[in-house]
Amino acid sequence: MSDPIIQPLFSKVFYVKNLELDYKKIIPLIDKDFSDTGYHNDEDIKNPGQSSISKKVLERPKLKFLKKQLMKELHLYTKDVLKYDNEFKMTTSWFTRTYSNQESNYHCHSNCMISSVLYIQVDNSSGDISFMDYSTERFCLDPREYNIYNSRSWRFKPVNGMVIFFPSEVFHKVLQSNSNIVRYSLACNYIPTGDLSMKSSDSHLYLK
Repeated sequence: MSDPIIQPLFSKVFYVKNLELDYKKIIPLIDKDFSDTGYHNDEDIKNPGQSSISKKVLERPKLKFLKKQLMKELHLYTKDVLKYDNEFKMTTSWFTRTYSNQESNYHCHSNCMISSVLYIQVDNSSGDISFMDYSTERFCLDPREYNIYNSRSWRFKPVNGMVIFFPSEVFHKVLQSNSNIVRYSLACNYIPTGDLSMKSSDSHLYLK
């Protein structure tokens, strides 16, 4: 009798890698103008982190080297892992800043297919990133041991240089920071270009 084959069908595919970059070179280039994250509803947390006012930070000449590195990793994720022939375009990019005792709400990103976060300045207490699955379940069971097959949430502990690419529809948040240093990261969104679905399909779309 053969062993069973475990296949995580219809899973959300994440790409996590530690990059070799000079992050001390990036920190002086981070924006000074930030605003609180979220929609500022009564239900929002009361101590949110901030995001840069500019949502096109990687279009600046001094940061083009960083955009080039991220696009290289995006290429590996979409071409080698997901096996897509489409090219992808970065639509937005912004810095995030989190002080001690700050966090964010669970949220996802609209008008994009893939999102990423790159950690620039963090330590062990800076606050993990938590991803949450809000899909409907027929039954709710408590497993004896949590793993990637049965978990409804998953955390990554950020380290300087870590980049995470993930499907934009996945809800995520920054957990509360308990660090004495400012937590800095860089977030980006991407869309596919070219033919979306077959040309014969009634849902065909071409994006430049």
